[in-house]
Formats: sequence, C-alpha cells, structure tokens
Amino acid sequence: SYILVNIGTMGTFFIRSGLITTVIPLFIYYNWTGDRTTAATFTGVLITMNALASLFTLYPSGWIADRVGRKIPFVTSLVLAAIVSPFLFFTTDLGTAIPIMFVYGLVLGLHGPLAAWATDLTPPEIMGTSMGLYRTLGDLGFLLGPVLLGAILQLTMVNNRVTIAPFLFASGWVMVSGLALLLARDPVGERQRAAASSAQPRNSG
Repeated sequence: SYILVNIGTMGTFFIRSGLITTVIPLFIYYNWTGDRTTAATFTGVLITMNALASLFTLYPSGWIADRVGRKIPFVTSLVLAAIVSPFLFFTTDLGTAIPIMFVYGLVLGLHGPLAAWATDLTPPEIMGTSMGLYRTLGDLGFLLGPVLLGAILQLTMVNNRVTIAPFLFASGWVMVSGLALLLARDPVGERQRAAASSAQPRNSG
C-alpha cells in the first residue's frame, strides 16, 4: 500500500512539472502566438490561475481525508485530473484556457495532503526513512514529467504545432496512478467505517 501511495505521488508531481510547467508553455508558443514574450505572459497567467484555484480545495481535501479517509479525495483528484488534461489541448486562446486551468487547479488541490496517507502506512520508528523515500519518488516524478512529455511533444509535432499526444500521455499516466490508489489500504477510512458501524444501533431482531 505504501508503494502504491508513492506511485500516486509520482503521478501528481509528473503532471505538475511535465504538463503544466513544460508542455503548456510550449503549446502556447507553438499553437497560439509564436511570440515568446506573449507566450511567457500567458503561461504565467494560467499557472497563477491554477495555483489560486488549488487553494480553494486544499482545505476541504484535508477535512474530507481526516473524516472519511484518504482514498476518496486523492483518487478523485487524480482521476479527474486525467479526464481534464486533454481538454487543455482544445483551448485556442487565454479566454478559453483560463476556465479549464481553473477547474484543473480545483482538481489538483484535492490531492494536497497526500503525504498524510504515506505516514498512515508507516511505522513510527522508520518515519524519517519513509518521508525521505516519499520525497525521492515524488522528485522522480518531477524529473520524469518534463523529460518524457517534452520528448513526446518533440517527436509528435506536426507542421511545427504541438499535437494532443503529450496531453493524452499525461492523462494516461495520472489515470493509472489514481486507479492504483484504489488497491492501497486506507487506515483512516477503515477506522472511520468501523466507528460508524459500531455506532449504529444493534438490530434487536
């Protein structure tokens, strides 16, 4: 379960560094403007919108994770991120991209406190090692995202324009990461369900 949670963590870092901060700027430059200054400005606006939107769901995500379990908000976040990712390709200007990027930020904010799940599955005596491995695997996703998606973008360009290929690859990667989390144990969720079950009145019949 700990390994599966770290695979999910890799997916979150992969899509943030690979799609948002690598593919999107190049997509804007090649498919929208052809001007580097304008592309940089638009990229900054979209990344800002994405970050601001995440703030709206970070706290609710943590609240749900503590009271219902980690699995619901985190799996939902990654699966929805996979669904939203390809829609970014169909944007044609800043006006059409801002709403999509805002929704994307809301979705990504749901997996904010993902580290809590890793700590749930870690014995206290090896917490330091666990967090070190968690961060290392997250950083591996942070590294692989730009490299793989940048390579796919370069190899699949048509007439000097970015195709949907890197968006679909990112979508597939994060979808697999999210679905993998369904197989992981959720100790908080198990405790909450057990408590709810014990609180129900016994059937006298």
